[in-house]
Amino acid sequence: LEVMICADSWDPQSYQGLNAKIIAVPAFISPAKGWDEKWKGYSIFNGKAPEDVDLEDVGREKESDMWTKYSLWTRFENTPAIVGMLSLMHGTIWNMSCGGCSFVRGRPPFLNPIISAKSVNHNDLLFLTPSS
Repeated sequence: LEVMICADSWDPQSYQGLNAKIIAVPAFISPAKGWDEKWKGYSIFNGKAPEDVDLEDVGREKESDMWTKYSLWTRFENTPAIVGMLSLMHGTIWNMSCGGCSFVRGRPPFLNPIISAKSVNHNDLLFLTPSS
């Protein structure tokens, strides 16, 4: 089991030498509506994004799209893991609302056959898609 906390999953170095079969990424996005808003860029990594991140996406693309473009969803392909999961906290903590969409990514036989589920509420969307 490899655990990457929140934006650690955006950093390619987090995946180097990874031998885990399961990757878990607990994360926190605040405010809760931030998942559907324009991405504000990095507040971590001392404000410096990982080298493969296109900074033109800041203010142009949605936060949710950036989590699938730059975190576990995309980086999973280059790991030996059979399953990876991003789990976003929902609710309120220290007077801060938090939310977003959790997802699971895996390869057969873990996700076989293809399973997908969508909800009308984007915040409850669950992606279950096997990698090729």
